[in-house]
Amino acid sequence: MEMWGIAHRIMAPLATPEATALLYSGIRETSADLIKKWTAGPRQRVHITNDLDRLNHEANTLCFFDQRVHCMDGPEPALVAAMADSTGESLKRPARPRLLTWLLHERKWKRDIKTMRDFGASLVQHRRDNPSDKKDMLHALMHGTDPETGRSLSESQVLDEIINVYIGSATAPNLVAFALYYLMKNPDEIRKAQEELDAVVGPAELEHDHLTRLPYVEAILREAFRLSGVAPGFNIEPIPEEGNDAPVMLAGGEYQVPRNQPLIAILAAVNRDPAVFNDPDAFKPERMVGEKFDALPAGVKKGFGNGQRRCFGSRYAWEWSFFTLAAILKDVDFQQADPSYVMHNEGVNYGGAFTVKPVGFFGITGPRARQ
Repeated sequence: MEMWGIAHRIMAPLATPEATALLYSGIRETSADLIKKWTAGPRQRVHITNDLDRLNHEANTLCFFDQRVHCMDGPEPALVAAMADSTGESLKRPARPRLLTWLLHERKWKRDIKTMRDFGASLVQHRRDNPSDKKDMLHALMHGTDPETGRSLSESQVLDEIINVYIGSATAPNLVAFALYYLMKNPDEIRKAQEELDAVVGPAELEHDHLTRLPYVEAILREAFRLSGVAPGFNIEPIPEEGNDAPVMLAGGEYQVPRNQPLIAILAAVNRDPAVFNDPDAFKPERMVGEKFDALPAGVKKGFGNGQRRCFGSRYAWEWSFFTLAAILKDVDFQQADPSYVMHNEGVNYGGAFTVKPVGFFGITGPRARQ
């Protein structure tokens, strides 16, 4: 917990709204790679989730570590596969006999960890070989000190936090993938969003300040987040009164919880509460626009976590997702590659490890036709 706090305080200033606004040029530059791929011809079959993962890899590497990579085509970056495999294995290990883990899974798990750490080390070495005055995330990790303790990160801890940036941000491309899935199932919403984009942006290049004038596009993202939270839940624990061994009472005494009972909040259930949402399983972005969204209870706005452990990079994740979705809607025509494809949170084409996503989700894309 102590090192978590130290790393958090060193990194958090690089994820404020002001700092995130400075990353916009990198978000825009890398998003152009995705748009170029998805509009290369009138109809191409694309792996939605994989391409968004690749885009996220490009954006992270440029925005936080000031290094440009191009990976929309060709082999998948080794880091992307290693993250998915290692996080999936980490979830399975506690429930598996240790001998079986050691015999069948240990070697690959350690190899994936080495792949991730080697990648982080390459970013650090590149910065050492090419000194920069840029005060970005990599500079903070390598040279920053905790304002409370005065401590800095060891070389090993720097690599840990570089990996955490990539793993933690993996939720963002999955959120965009869910939004595209719901849009493909509700094409009228695509039309409404594109009408808004045409009115606000027109044929010009999408700019950062346009985002504040795209309430319907943002509502689409919010509604996708409600229906399919990319981090499907979080743990909480009751806090008993000191010296009191009695159970903890919640909701004004309606619920009784043992004082040592951990709880898990499942967002797919919380965010479908019929007392809050009419027709809760339906995709209705209009309920997430402006004052309607503001009036919703705080309990249905926990997609980025809760309390001290709430994702401190949520501002960047949201703006990256928002911009990426807006850029796709502005310039790309898209539809499902397989019209019969369906996804349900109960486990139908839905899964993942650290974060969940639509599994096996492919689309047909091309340049958007304009009148």
